[in-house]
Amino acid sequence: MAPPLQGSSPDALADEAVRIFSSDEEISNHAPAESVAQAAPASQSDRLRSRSPHRPVLRYSFSFARPPFQGARPGMHPPSPCARPAKETAPSLDRAPPSTSPADPPVRPALFLDLFSGCSAPLSKAVSNLGLDRIAPIDVLHGEEVDLLLPQHQASMRKLCSSGLVRVAVAAPPCSSFSRARLKPGGPPAVRTPAHPHGIPAPSQRQQAELQRSDKLHELCRELLTLVLLSGGLVLLENPSSSLLWLTDPRKAWIRHHCLSAVEVAACNFGMNAKKSWTFVSNLADLSSLASTCCHPPGTHPPLAGKRDSSGAFLTRTTACYPDGLCERVAALMAPYLSRSVGLVSFLSWETALLESHLCWPLPSSRIEDGAGSCSTASWSKPSGPDTFGPLRKLWVQRILSGDFLAKFRARLASGSKDAPISESELVPFLGDLRSFLGLAATDFDTLLSVPPGQPFRLFLLDALLQLSRDPDRPFVDLLLEGVPLGVDEPMPACPTLFPASAPKDPSMDLQHCSSSWGSALSDLSTVDSLLQTEVSEGWVREVPGGLDSLTATYARTAVGKLGLVKAPDRDPRLVVDSSVSGVTEHTALPNKSANPTISGLRRCFPLRLALEQLFALILDVSKAHRRILIRAADQGLLCFFHRGRLFQCLTLNFRARASGFYWARLAGILSRLMHRLLFIRHALLIYVDDLISLLSGPSAPVWAAVLCVFLLVLRVPMSWHKAYLGARPTWIGWSMSLETFTATLEPPKLARLRLLISSARSGEAIPLHLLRKLTGKLLWVCSLFRPFRPSLAPLYRDQSLPPLVHVAVAPSKWESFRAALSKDLVLTKSVGLASCPQGCTLVTVATRPVHTLKDVPLHFAGERRLWISVRSPPDSDRKLSQESKAVLDLWHSCLCQSIPLFPLSLAPLLTCEAFADACADSKHAGLGGFVAFPSGRTVWFRSALSPAELARLCAWYSPDISPQKFIAAWELLGQIALLWCVALVVPAAHHPVHFVSRCDNSPSESASWKGLSTARGMCDLLHSYLLWQRHFCISAHIDHVPGFRNKIADALSRSRDPGTLGLNPADEVLVPWHLLSRPPRPCYSPASAFNRDLFPALDF
Repeated sequence: MAPPLQGSSPDALADEAVRIFSSDEEISNHAPAESVAQAAPASQSDRLRSRSPHRPVLRYSFSFARPPFQGARPGMHPPSPCARPAKETAPSLDRAPPSTSPADPPVRPALFLDLFSGCSAPLSKAVSNLGLDRIAPIDVLHGEEVDLLLPQHQASMRKLCSSGLVRVAVAAPPCSSFSRARLKPGGPPAVRTPAHPHGIPAPSQRQQAELQRSDKLHELCRELLTLVLLSGGLVLLENPSSSLLWLTDPRKAWIRHHCLSAVEVAACNFGMNAKKSWTFVSNLADLSSLASTCCHPPGTHPPLAGKRDSSGAFLTRTTACYPDGLCERVAALMAPYLSRSVGLVSFLSWETALLESHLCWPLPSSRIEDGAGSCSTASWSKPSGPDTFGPLRKLWVQRILSGDFLAKFRARLASGSKDAPISESELVPFLGDLRSFLGLAATDFDTLLSVPPGQPFRLFLLDALLQLSRDPDRPFVDLLLEGVPLGVDEPMPACPTLFPASAPKDPSMDLQHCSSSWGSALSDLSTVDSLLQTEVSEGWVREVPGGLDSLTATYARTAVGKLGLVKAPDRDPRLVVDSSVSGVTEHTALPNKSANPTISGLRRCFPLRLALEQLFALILDVSKAHRRILIRAADQGLLCFFHRGRLFQCLTLNFRARASGFYWARLAGILSRLMHRLLFIRHALLIYVDDLISLLSGPSAPVWAAVLCVFLLVLRVPMSWHKAYLGARPTWIGWSMSLETFTATLEPPKLARLRLLISSARSGEAIPLHLLRKLTGKLLWVCSLFRPFRPSLAPLYRDQSLPPLVHVAVAPSKWESFRAALSKDLVLTKSVGLASCPQGCTLVTVATRPVHTLKDVPLHFAGERRLWISVRSPPDSDRKLSQESKAVLDLWHSCLCQSIPLFPLSLAPLLTCEAFADACADSKHAGLGGFVAFPSGRTVWFRSALSPAELARLCAWYSPDISPQKFIAAWELLGQIALLWCVALVVPAAHHPVHFVSRCDNSPSESASWKGLSTARGMCDLLHSYLLWQRHFCISAHIDHVPGFRNKIADALSRSRDPGTLGLNPADEVLVPWHLLSRPPRPCYSPASAFNRDLFPALDF
């Protein structure tokens, strides 16, 4: 249930919600959003009811904790936030929703969507009878006869479910292929069985077609409901309780990830004489009012399986339609979250009827990293500065729009050809326009177009463009002309647009001459030969005829690294020169560090919501980016390698050399800044090393894409044109995005590799350290869009840092040599003939007693019995996964291996408020206090003092024997969860996602929230709860650190000061349910007796 306000009436809470969500001044831009009045669809009277302090919490969550099962002892689990409050503590909400006032229409309608409505659409009729806004029922047998297997209907439906207009979606996908009735005599042949819920082995052609059709519909159904969930809507999914659907892995994973509650509804309780029940699963926190079981004696209801009526139809079909009474109950539950303004909306015309014409781009309050340095930003939603290239852009656009140029360009770009989409002859007129723009004579312009040797770019032209745009890094062109220095034992020229680098470390080795290659190159000599020949012919590498003697005689400084061959799935093999083993890496000190853009930065650029105007992405990839930069002649003896006994030297930068990334970042930044300035229209542009993405909107997007391609071709930037893409489904840095729904998922090849890693890690007791690190890193990358799961990685990080503990029995004859081989830190410095004690292990205990120094280790021990010791394996040894890590891998397997997760790309709007919390603790208690002040003048607040015994009941990880002071950072974070609860109190039900900023004066809790990760005891558990409650409420939060002197009110509340002396109204106190918030949201199944793992295995996790 929602948090109650002490002394506050439902009317007061509803009024506060109306004030907050009807003023444009009270919401700003996290990515600037719609007026929050649009997030509150119902009238004021409806809001009053939906914001009753006793209404159920309305969100979804994935809980790591097991739900209470049938037979669980009372009190085993804390009260569930999704459970209906007890009658003695809160009234029920069974009254019908009040009518809507015509004077209070919502800005955007809140619609009901009935998927697979059936031929009579009884649920839509019940919603219609209440006068609620709705999309026309979706079913191939009803009304508009929408067939969701048709691509055009699928695309429109995805867009509808992502639009934020659908606040409630109910789906009852066809259950025919999942029916257990087909297992009984007289029915049609079964295509699924309990042993094979995904399909029987060796189906006939007709059965296979039925399975494929059914699977497509159910997969689409999951996707559509997920899209509604991501926009903050409510969903209900129904199938018969006996349906084999509940046994399928994708459906189980979807339920565990998204659904808080499940109920079973007996048909006979609504007047249907049939032994049948339906199961509803939902993110709506409380459906228990619908729950019922059949109380009739066995044999009361006639059997229907395998029976036919007079027309020859199976009798089971007559039970497919919901009874009117059930539909009325469901419609009444959904009514508070729907509007009454537009009535019935046709699905076939909903876009033109309800969507805005143009995309609403955000206006970020700060720069967004675009990979182009500190003077650039990814988002150009409002172009700024001088329009330097305006006349040139006008000339190029006119030329692009003339004739069939644009059509040819789009066709060639989409062809997958390695040839440029614009030929040299077609480029000539654009060069003429450029000459006219620059106002140069033909001879001078020809000089600009010349290409200096050793690299591919028109550097003189680039310099002229940088001069016009007054780019701060224009001097870099001179370095490109001469060749860049590697900075080995000498300073490198700094970049004015990149960020300061940390102080360099002194090298620990001299420059080396390695004589061989790495095993990766030696194991596939033929591939290396082919790739090396290509690099030689391109002029990037050349052989040193006289070998090492000639090299050392020619250059003052020389180094020879090792050649390696990199092979990766879905990528062409490539050569790398390892310069770390030659000492070049250590001897190179970079003057600056660069920053790459992220998917989070791209999200900040996304329009706030869908519109009729289409969003497009242009994807471009620079070919062999590092190889395009010439090395200074004096440094061309430093990146060398041997192959088949022959010495080669690099003339251009190679992949993985320390200087390569620095110099390419400078050049990529220059190109990006010029492209921003050239476009000078609403757009976003980011470059991750050599992978560029640009967001462009409207029918003019292909024109601007052509402008960028012309620009790159004019400068002769080598591109991998076969990788170019222009459309609404781009893939960038491992994320596959849909610009039709503003969602993202993992790129299929990356997802496949990640699934393989997870399966490999789960297959054995031990895992190589490098594999564990690789897996943890990839999961951390996924968490950039899956932030609530970030705390789950803490056990994996703990296992990384903790080599296995091994117990060893040491004979007296071995003890003296073992002790003599120990260092002062108790590390074994050499092998002593004990297989379980390899060199590098660390002694931990002797005869169960901990040892810390060599003095603690006895010289001898009495008798001839063996002595048991414990040693920590060497740091690079395999890791034995803890039970916590195994549970985490099971969780990720469920999320990623049994389904494909979807993530939203648009950010939530920022709710303006002042939220502060603080905690204090000593040996006897922990105090927590905080407040949330809204611009309307209303301030809600809380305070609590908890004893060690109470803290132990709240937190399983805490022992009452330990002083609460030891965990002060954890109590600070618990106070932040209470702030989240307070904000959830005044946000209207079924709202769109929102974001707010809270304040805290405790650095560890602020840091843990920022990282989303902590391995500290207590912090990890509460951080997990904190992020999952955010997901549960659809309210994201960011903790901002403030000094203690600015947190006086919250500090006083944590110390139980009189609120009156702090200017707070006692009637606005929030009674925080700590027993709920200290743990993640819990699922609820009702009636509990109806659910078991055999019929509903989603329980078993």
